[in-house]
Amino acid sequence: MRKNVGTPEFLRALEAAIIEGNYSALMGSRIEKATGVILLDSSAILRFFRYLKRTLINRSGRAGHLEGAKDSVKWEMVDWILIKTRNSADRYARLIRATGKPFVQCRTAGQLTELYGVWDLKLPD
Repeated sequence: MRKNVGTPEFLRALEAAIIEGNYSALMGSRIEKATGVILLDSSAILRFFRYLKRTLINRSGRAGHLEGAKDSVKWEMVDWILIKTRNSADRYARLIRATGKPFVQCRTAGQLTELYGVWDLKLPD
């Protein structure tokens, strides 16, 4: 995590818009329009275990869960998480750095929590 993320200049740059999601075909134009970027990342293994938990447990109270939906592990998704996109955050980070725009990357929940503190934000309940 960069040390200047708590500066007023960085925070002002991020006030204009928030773009959420990971659609690689659109990433270049999204970054071009952005005034600053916060890249949230996690390891491929952690993403894989989250996928397994989400698909195997099927909690009806989970955000995004559709009523009556039954999910199952898809080998295409396993390949996507563990092979095809395992280094995507590094690729995005290089692309973002090349723009010179304000940028911070959080690779762990601890780094994200630290960022909340730096920016004097309340953690979600």
